[in-house]
Amino acid sequence: MLFTHSKSGRKPFKRLISGIQFKIVISTTLVVAVAVGVSTWFAIKLLERQLIESTKHKVKTACERISGNISMAMGNGHVPSIRHTFALIRSYPHYRVQMYITDSLGTVLIATDSLLDGKKVNIGKITPNSSGVTVSTERVQRSDVVVARQLILNKPACYHCHDRRKKINGILQVRVALSEFMQEFSLFRKLMIGNGIVIFLVMTVTLSLLLGLIVGRPLKKMSQAMGKVEAGDLSVRVKFNRRDEIGLLGKSFNAMVQRLANSIHQITSSHQNELQHADRLAALGELAAGIAHEIRNPLAGISGAVQVLASELDKDDPHREVMDEIQKEIKRLDNSLKNFLAYARPSEPKFQPFDIHDVIERALTLCLRSGQFSGIKLIRDFRIHQKKLIFDPALMQQVFMNIILNSLQAMNHSGQLSIITRLRTDVPNMNKAIEIVIADTGPGIPSEDLNKIFRPFFTSKHQGTGLGLTIAWRIVAQHGGSVSVESELGKGTRFIIIFPYAESSN
Repeated sequence: MLFTHSKSGRKPFKRLISGIQFKIVISTTLVVAVAVGVSTWFAIKLLERQLIESTKHKVKTACERISGNISMAMGNGHVPSIRHTFALIRSYPHYRVQMYITDSLGTVLIATDSLLDGKKVNIGKITPNSSGVTVSTERVQRSDVVVARQLILNKPACYHCHDRRKKINGILQVRVALSEFMQEFSLFRKLMIGNGIVIFLVMTVTLSLLLGLIVGRPLKKMSQAMGKVEAGDLSVRVKFNRRDEIGLLGKSFNAMVQRLANSIHQITSSHQNELQHADRLAALGELAAGIAHEIRNPLAGISGAVQVLASELDKDDPHREVMDEIQKEIKRLDNSLKNFLAYARPSEPKFQPFDIHDVIERALTLCLRSGQFSGIKLIRDFRIHQKKLIFDPALMQQVFMNIILNSLQAMNHSGQLSIITRLRTDVPNMNKAIEIVIADTGPGIPSEDLNKIFRPFFTSKHQGTGLGLTIAWRIVAQHGGSVSVESELGKGTRFIIIFPYAESSN
């Protein structure tokens, strides 16, 4: 039960993540996240660079002022004031500033940190020819330090204390650790990141709500309407009072449903008319079949009476020819009635294993026994080697007889009749199929008549009933197959019979 519940619970989630609104929100959210993240990163880096440059500028300015104060004090002979300046900077509470004066070799003469007095320190790349303040950033014990250096030149005012042959009296260094400033910047950076997250969340939620209102809700409404249409309710309509693509989609949907309703109404009306027409035809067919059956009974009696009268006449009696003609017409009329009854009351196939070639040979024998087609050349090309196939032999014999007689009558007394059988594996919706081709070299069928020859009562012969090919088509359809025709005027006609291959296991 728990497993079933979890599966059913996952379906709404799957529908959610597969929806277009979710995909748009996710795609746009990713874009917003990248945009906000990149802009925040650039802003932080820019401010960090500005902070470093500002710190360098401040340290440089401080170095210049302190250097000026030292030169003034030395010129006035107030050396103790220099020490006082160092002590004042040492006690500065906000930033850890380190300052010292070294000689040209880097030995500390005076420093804010008394522990450095007399020790060697790095004086950088400053030379006696350097002028002004040089500012650089150095890495000291995993911390960045801004260092400003300036030469203390030996001026005439200093000659009373220093050897006038010296060019410089010392090097002033002011060092400020950036970590002092970066602590405050770290708080600002966290604030920037927090603002970026808040902006991202606000934009995501706002975008989700807007998409749900502008896109998601109309699409859901459209989907529900389509579900009702699929269920058969063609009265449903959607109303979008909008002039954008969603509004156009709603109008197109309403127009489509209206056209569909009109088409179904027309089809239903036409179907009802066809059903009524079919009922009338069925009733008429039953009546005609009954009349045909009633006609055949006295017709058999008339045929018998004519045979008795003909037998009593001498061979030279001129009335015998009339009797023979009456007998032929009675037989033709009986065949027409038989075809009509076969069309009006079709038999159900009785499938059984049989040799398809035997059935074709029987049909040929019945069609050729009169001898009137003796001038026609017969070609057999049988390629089916399996003897027993499943079909109705009586009905298929009728198919072959109707098509063969049609071909023989088309050629009159000369020509060539070819019958080809083979197995096919390329017929759609059939694993294997039996194909029988009956081809003649008759005059051919006009192209305008090709789509009519399987219609009931269509015939181009004076004495034809127009039902032979129709009956053949229906019997093959009962076997799950089809009959098609190919013809070219002056070259002949090919009837192609195809039905599923069913092999007997016995």
